[in-house]
Amino acid sequence: MQMLSFRLLLISLAVSGVCASQKLVRRNDPVHTLSVSPDGHAATHLTKGVLAQVEATSSEFPIDFVYCWAGEAVQADADISHRDNAHPDHNSGEGFGEMRWSIKFLEANAPWFNKAYILVNGGERPAWLTEASREKIVMVDRCSLFDKPHDCPTLNTHACQAVMHKIPNLAEHFIAVQDDMLIVNPAQPSDFYTPDGKPVVLHQTANEARDMYSDDNMEGPDKPPQNRPDRTELYHHLPVPMLVSFAQKLESQFPDWFAFVRSHHTRFICCQASHVGNGLSEDFSRIYPHLLLEYNVGVHRPLGYGACCPLGVAVMGQKQEDCMDDKLNDSMKKLMTIQDITTQATLFRVEEALQKKLDAVPESQFVADIPQAADNLIDRMKARFGVAFLEFESGTSDTNIITLY
Repeated sequence: MQMLSFRLLLISLAVSGVCASQKLVRRNDPVHTLSVSPDGHAATHLTKGVLAQVEATSSEFPIDFVYCWAGEAVQADADISHRDNAHPDHNSGEGFGEMRWSIKFLEANAPWFNKAYILVNGGERPAWLTEASREKIVMVDRCSLFDKPHDCPTLNTHACQAVMHKIPNLAEHFIAVQDDMLIVNPAQPSDFYTPDGKPVVLHQTANEARDMYSDDNMEGPDKPPQNRPDRTELYHHLPVPMLVSFAQKLESQFPDWFAFVRSHHTRFICCQASHVGNGLSEDFSRIYPHLLLEYNVGVHRPLGYGACCPLGVAVMGQKQEDCMDDKLNDSMKKLMTIQDITTQATLFRVEEALQKKLDAVPESQFVADIPQAADNLIDRMKARFGVAFLEFESGTSDTNIITLY
């Protein structure tokens, strides 16, 4: 059987506080710090020092969530029963319908969110979003956010991330997320922002600076601008609390670089834009967290890398299904990331665990029923895969490969 790759990251949130700058200045320089007015927008004043304590005029402000998504047309979850092995191309946005799960868990465990914006080419609304969701779940044609029409449509998540802050009426406080990120237990605004509105920096290595394209070959005709920001060294797949005002200031300081990222229709590997690969140098989940710290906008309260469960094998005598259920039921874990699902076998197992978790909360008002793998997972798997499934279940097959964090 073909190798199965699936990453399941379970992590707990922390609470932190940050200060934001009016003029982009690095550590140890005088900084403009930020306070939040009753309407949720920023007011600034000049202070001296690395970080300054500011009193909040209000601890209540709207918080939006922003997704970059490839759209329903490239999801493979709707009808995969005819495919012996489904292997979506995540670089072009293909998936197994993770967005529906992400919205359901957002609704269940962060009902305080203001709006969730889903940025997709064309802005088409998927059929599984209910009429009741229209006020809270907003589809955005992301091409309308690009300054240059020829830069979009795009398959590049990073190009989409470079225009998130341009969404009309986006709240000053927004959290950049991806469709494979789930809030699996009740979360509070304080998990992402301090009461006075300062973003929490969750990424473990956000304080470690690295040149933007240091991992790439750097050969080719498509050279990046010299005036460009740094990023963090390691990749940590987490939500990114942000401020619209800070993103705007970053673009004003690095205008050519923002335009450069937006021009890439697929993930860029420096310095050959025509080469299609899984380039991660321009991923804003490696950029914004570092810059929040670099410019004194963030205080670092990092999350450690979480634990996950390998499929089809016993870990310390515990079956994978029990391991996954135990971790989902751990109330200290608030975030879960599902990545790199490449076969139905993985999809069925994950869907079963997720639905079991959601059975304990009220039915979603925003998402229509999610098709489930089967009422009896093992019977369906045996019918589909026969002896091959028995090998998978017993752990004797090489399909039970999983990447651990």
